[in-house]
This record gives sequence, structure tokens and C-alpha cells, in this order.
Amino acid sequence: MKAKACTKCRQWKARCEYGGDASEGCTRCKALKLPCVFDASFKRTSKARSIQMMSSKIQELQQALREATPSNGSSNQSHEHSSDVLVSPNWTSQLPSLAEPNGEGPLNPLVLSQPGSMALGGPTAAYRTNTGVALTYGQVNEHFRTYFARCHQYLPFKMTTRSAEAVYSKCSLLFWVICTTAASWKLRSQLAPAVKAMLAETLHSRPVYVEKVQALLIMAMWPFSVSSVNEDASHYYGCIATQMALQLGLHRPTQTHIHAHGSLESESALNVDEEVKTTTWLSCFVVNQKLSAICGVPPSIIVDIHLLNAFESKVVGVRLSQLCRVYHMSMQANLAIGTNGSTPSGMLEPETRLNMVKVWGEHFSTLQAQHLEDMDNVVRTAFLTSRLQLWSFILLDDMLVSPEMLSLVESARQDACDLIELCYSQNLSIVPACVRHAMCYSALVLVKLLRSGYSAESEVLQDSIDRARQALKSTVTSPDDIHRKASETIQKLLYIEDKKISPQIYTRMGASVVYDLLRIWSEHKYGILPNELPDDQTIDLEGFDWNFLGMLG
Repeated sequence: MKAKACTKCRQWKARCEYGGDASEGCTRCKALKLPCVFDASFKRTSKARSIQMMSSKIQELQQALREATPSNGSSNQSHEHSSDVLVSPNWTSQLPSLAEPNGEGPLNPLVLSQPGSMALGGPTAAYRTNTGVALTYGQVNEHFRTYFARCHQYLPFKMTTRSAEAVYSKCSLLFWVICTTAASWKLRSQLAPAVKAMLAETLHSRPVYVEKVQALLIMAMWPFSVSSVNEDASHYYGCIATQMALQLGLHRPTQTHIHAHGSLESESALNVDEEVKTTTWLSCFVVNQKLSAICGVPPSIIVDIHLLNAFESKVVGVRLSQLCRVYHMSMQANLAIGTNGSTPSGMLEPETRLNMVKVWGEHFSTLQAQHLEDMDNVVRTAFLTSRLQLWSFILLDDMLVSPEMLSLVESARQDACDLIELCYSQNLSIVPACVRHAMCYSALVLVKLLRSGYSAESEVLQDSIDRARQALKSTVTSPDDIHRKASETIQKLLYIEDKKISPQIYTRMGASVVYDLLRIWSEHKYGILPNELPDDQTIDLEGFDWNFLGMLG
């Protein structure tokens, strides 16, 4: 009995069509230039079995490659001074096509080997595997999908492309930063050494172009886990991104050719759309404001008429425009109340400060009514955090208690509880670090209210604090993780006494309340000031310095 369909069509479950002479083969086999075989005894191989066989073959090829490649071998092809590009057409043709979510084409398998070394290709590519981390084409596709679906909304700049393959060809640093941001905590820790090496090399490599700026902005928002704030390079990444953006002239998107220094920078900048330039510069502004507020220091980006006009630009999305407006308002309030005052700390005198907080509170209400009626969770988190920093100016101990002051204290309590609830409802494993900072900041403001006795609802405040501590502990990735230390310190600050060994802290703008609480914790733990220790002793900052310099915001 002769088969009605050839073996290839039966394997693919496709209709087998052929002309008058079946001996010439079916139309599909002729188009693919494959032998057309009719076999009645042929049995189709299941998809699971095919994948298993392919996986076994891949492992065999990889093992053969390891045995044939010297351990200290390296490719002589370079890409952006830190990556090797080795393409194997036969390898990619054996894999099923898996397209990027926007349909821009299939992805190739990519391999991250030793720190600073990249390779794109299959098992025939020469790369090191003894200390490497391998990502399959499927993992890359999933990481890109996750990033744009769940992460990019927090920093919504426009990109020249969203295809993983195209991003890699333009900027391997941006490619690996996106993969790292969307990866699991375990994979992030494995990728960290190589990505950190690439970030360090960025300082000394040329040319500078917009994709590098975007990569640094993402790393500033999603830094690697650290056990001490001294290890956190977020602020440095944000500052470097800002300087690169200024060199490229992104703050003047229609005149970029004036600022680009080299021919490669100039050509790259001119080929980037105004939409990409404008939104990237606004993202620099947002990141700069976020990190400055967390550290309690003045921002480094000067607001001019061009930046303000960009808030109204048609090329800027609603979310990014709203974020810029919120942080612009917050920056103005912080500078007016906590930096440009006549006192040595920069803080306004208590009575003047109270009046200014009321004025800026009204400005926030006006901003909300005019531009933020349709806030999503991203913008709402930024808005509540910024307004809570405004209220915190009246929570310092030099303020005199009055009905007006207590009214603002109630506003601070409500915003802190709302912010904790909002952050608690989000997936803290994927959100940027600033969301966890906001939750920590809110909990410490509530601790201040409990210590001051300003609120009669102590049980409600305690419940919110416990919820914040529970959420922070859920993000712990190691025994010495800063979030575990934050949770423990928040709990202890509810009960310890202020020994008043050192002056109160008023120099940290909207974060002064939180830094002053950490002063109390420091004096309780060590009993004396660090500069009073004998020369042969040092302070063990374990459990303390996680945010004494910058974990807050």
C-alpha cells in the first residue's frame, strides 16, 4: 500500500500536494529542495521527542567544542571592545523560529562567558565556558518580553529598536542590562560580574551614543543587590548617564550635531529620532531627581525652558510627562525649603518652613488636578513619595506644635499609609529599587510619628509598619541583604531612646527625618560618635550603614 503523503509532510502534519507525476516530488519538498520520500511504514516523531533529540545533539556538540577549544582561547573578532560576534547559520536554521513580541524577527542563541566577554552564536563558536553563564534564545526572548511588559513602564523612554538581536548589534551593554533586569535574582547574581565589568569599561570606551545612556539609566533604577550602601553604584550610573547625554546634546534634541565630538558620535546622534533623544533626556531628569531625593542632596540637572517645554511635547508619552512634572515640583519644594534657606543647614526657620510647606502642598494639589487626574500606579507612587517628603519637613523636632502643624502631620500619616499599601500591592521582585526605597521611607516616617506621639492611632501605624517590614523582608536575597537590615532597624527604632550625643540632622532636605532617625540608631548601637573611637578600633557598620548614606527616599 502506497502512502498518500510524503514523510516530510506527515512529520509536519501538512497537506502533501504534487502534480500529475508523483515521482517528481510534492510542491513543498521541491520548494525546499528536499528529497520527497513516500514510506507507508513511516511513523511521525513527536515534538517532545524531537526537542529531546536536538538537546542531546547540542550537548554532544558543546562537549566536542570544549575538548577542541583551548581554555585560554579567545576570538579575534571584537564588538564594542567587549563582545565577540560569531554567527552560525546552520545552528540557527535548526531551531524553531521564535519571534520578538513586536514581530521584528527571530532571536539567535547568545552566550555570556567570562566577565567582559560576549559571544553570539551556536556550539561552533569559540567561547569560554568554565566560568560562564549561558542564555538560550528562548531565555533571551522571555527576558526581553518581561522587561518591556513589566519594567519599562517605570522608565518609559523610546528606543531605536526593541528587537533583542538588533539591540545586541547596536549596544551589547544595553542588551545584557535588559536581560539582567528581567532575570531572576539567582541569574542576576550570576550575570553581575560580567555586566559590572562592561559598565566599568563604558567609562573609557568610545564612541558615546544614546543606547549606552539608556543602559546606564536602567542600571541606576535596577541596581544589583548589595549588603552596604557603599557598594551601590546607582547614583554614579545616573550621573554618568546624564553627562553622556549632555555630550550627545540630548538636552537640545534638534541640535545634536553641535554637541557630538567625534564622527562616530555625530553620525550616531544624527541617525536617532528626536523622540528617542527627548525621552531619553527626560528619563535622565527623572532618574536624577529620584536618586537625589533618596540621598537628600540637591539635583545636578538644571531645569531650563527647553526641558519644561518637553513636558508638553507630542513625542513624550503621558506617563513620562507626568513623572517629570511630579519630580520637577518635588525638586522646587526641596530647594526652596531645605537647601536655599538662611540657616547653616539650608533649612528654613520653623515658622517660615511651616508656611512654605502649606504653600507647596497647595501646589501639589493643583498639579494633581490639572495634570494627574489619570495617574497609574507608577506615577502615583512617585507623587505620594514626593508629597510625603514635603510633609516630612514639619516632622523635625524644632517645629512648634500647633493646629496647622498637626493638620499637616495627619496628611503625612495618610500619605505614608497609602504609599505602603500601594507598594505592597506591587511585585517587589521586579519593580525598580526606588519603590522599595519609598516603602522604607514611609515606614520610617510612621516610626517618627509614633516616637513623637503626634498620632493617636498607634495600632494602625504599627500595622502599616509591620506590613512594610514584611514586604521588605520578602525581597531579601542573602543573609546580609540591605532589605533585611532595613526591616530590623525599623523595628528597633520604635523603642530605643534618643541619646542626643550628636546634633540633629537637618541637612538632608526631604530625607532629613529619616537620616535623623538613623543618627538615633547609630548612637544607640555604638554609644559614642565614630570620631571619638580610639585609633586602634573601628566601628562594625553591619546592620547600620545600609542606608545611613543613601538607602532612603
